[in-house]
Amino acid sequence: MFKKQALALSLVAVLGMVGQAFAADTNIGIVNLRLIRFDAPQAHELQQTMAKEFGPRQEELKNIENEGQKLAQQIQSGTLAGEQLTNAQRQIAQLQSDFNLKARALQEDQRKRAQEMEGRVNNEIQKAIDAVAKEQKLDFVMDGMAILNLSNEALNVTDEVLENLKKSYKEGSIANGEKKAK
Repeated sequence: MFKKQALALSLVAVLGMVGQAFAADTNIGIVNLRLIRFDAPQAHELQQTMAKEFGPRQEELKNIENEGQKLAQQIQSGTLAGEQLTNAQRQIAQLQSDFNLKARALQEDQRKRAQEMEGRVNNEIQKAIDAVAKEQKLDFVMDGMAILNLSNEALNVTDEVLENLKKSYKEGSIANGEKKAK
């Protein structure tokens, strides 16, 4: 047991020295990808485009839901009887079926469109990171989410990446898949 602990401590010490040697010769940059995905104009365009494209269909689902709730309240109130009650129950069943079908189609369409546009946003983010890394001669850029404590803020290149994204942003490029004019 003691030998295993000694071996583990030795390994940690060696890895620490290797890490220090690596860091001494390596220019490292840290990027907060979560912040970039939230603040980049490309990300804002993605959100706005999704809301525009799918807003009417979401509103339609909301209307179906409201109609079903009104019918359910009528049924629960006990004011309907006989054929009226049967028709209301059938109408609720039809509304539920329509709602489920349209909701599934909407979710699938939203998922596909979001993947397509997120891919474009991610490509733009990667280009911006690459440009900043090249400009600052960084050998290694890592996501800040993997770092628990960043004592040297000079390593943080998030603001530079965001600036690069803002400079390269062309309105409609994410929604329409356009390339930036050179």
